[in-house]
Amino acid sequence: ALIFATLSAINAISHLLKFVFFIMTIIELINTIIFFSL
Repeated sequence: ALIFATLSAINAISHLLKFVFFIMTIIELINTIIFFSL
């Protein structure tokens, strides 16, 4: 049960990191668009 809990925690963290990376990429893209449109 402990191994399963650890694996699910690692899985959740990796999903969270992917989500954060996705958000940061979108923010960078928006910043670039704003920068070039000025």
